[in-house]
Amino acid sequence: NSGNTMEPISHSGEEFVYCLSGRLEYIVCDETFILEPGDKLLFKATQPHCWRNLENEPAEVMLVLETASAHPHGI
Repeated sequence: NSGNTMEPISHSGEEFVYCLSGRLEYIVCDETFILEPGDKLLFKATQPHCWRNLENEPAEVMLVLETASAHPHGI
C-alpha cells in the first residue's frame, strides 16, 4: 500500500482495465471498485479517475485506452 494521495485524471475515450494479479483500488467519479485477478472495469475516461495498488507486492494489469482519435472517420 503506497499511502500516496491519488490525483484524479480524465481524458478522451474509454478505458478498459483487466486485473491479472494483485489488488487494485480504482476510483471513478467518486465510486470505488476493488479489482482482484480476473476482475475487469470499463468506463468513459472523461470521468475523473485514479487508482492505487492495495498490496505491498507489484500488481499486473492490462490497460486498454481508446481515444476519440482512434477512429479516423468518427465511427
